[in-house]
Amino acid sequence: MVYINPDNRWYYYTVDFDFAGATVAEAGSFSFNLGVNRDLAVTGIAAYNSGTGNLVLNGSADENFDLDVTSQNGSQAVATDYSYTITDITFQPAADFPVSGTIDFSISFTATPPIQNYPNYSISGRITFDGTSVVVVNFASFTYSMNLVSGEIY
Repeated sequence: MVYINPDNRWYYYTVDFDFAGATVAEAGSFSFNLGVNRDLAVTGIAAYNSGTGNLVLNGSADENFDLDVTSQNGSQAVATDYSYTITDITFQPAADFPVSGTIDFSISFTATPPIQNYPNYSISGRITFDGTSVVVVNFASFTYSMNLVSGEIY
């Protein structure tokens, strides 16, 4: 669903999608679930366009997929999840880069029982904007700096 106010001050959209299915047969069963949920709010559009105020982004997304299979040879369950949250990413009219804000993200994979050569994992991180061309990326207990112009990571 998309909402835009008549005088162009804000924009908001949201998507919620869930899909599931299952089948049972003599040889076993199969079921899955897919979920996609997203929202984004953009505020301050008119003030930013006129050069008098800031444009601000807030939103989130979550995507997940679960699969369960049972057969004569055993059973296997797999789950994946990816999510992010955008918090107060702020653009000023005269600035080249976001002056503040964060993006928190996570991704995980779990298999029960574990799948050989595919380890279970769960990783999260944060990207922080400070008005310069360099953002700070905290990822899996490491901290990096990334130059948005050159793409260099250090």
